[in-house]
Amino acid sequence: LGGNAACIVDEDPGLPLDAVVKRLLAGAYDQSGQSCISVQRIFIHRSRYDAVRKRLRAAVKALPSGDPRKPGTVVGPLIDEDAAVRVEQWVGAARKAGARLLAGGPRKRNLVPAHLLENVPHAADLYRKEVFGPVAMIEPFADFTEALARVNDSDYGLGAYVHTTNLTRAHRVA
Repeated sequence: LGGNAACIVDEDPGLPLDAVVKRLLAGAYDQSGQSCISVQRIFIHRSRYDAVRKRLRAAVKALPSGDPRKPGTVVGPLIDEDAAVRVEQWVGAARKAGARLLAGGPRKRNLVPAHLLENVPHAADLYRKEVFGPVAMIEPFADFTEALARVNDSDYGLGAYVHTTNLTRAHRVA
């Protein structure tokens, strides 16, 4: 089907950031990102960006990857080595174009550890297409309408998410 799900983290000071980060981890990295509705693009209000970035980066670095039969493993192998090579190539191309790697490491056969990037160019495959792997990217926004425009700047529309306590904004997203 294709998916490139986005998530908005609103400016609401009442948002419990630890709970938000927990949901972002589940949305982006459960099933090793191999779900059409995995969170791939995360837009964080600039007033919350540094705090969420710090928490999310530490949490992604701590995600255990490896054999999915072992208790505690969160990120397991991709479907095959070709898929892992593609993810690795997209991450590499985005980095060459200016993206900054916040968390992640080298591929081992078809195992790609959880990756988190920022400053991913909007023209990069990693931003435009469905990565179908354990990769998410973050970027700040200043205005909620601007964030919605970025969410909708995709060829896919299978899922979108928002963390807010503002019911009017939640309805706009819906």
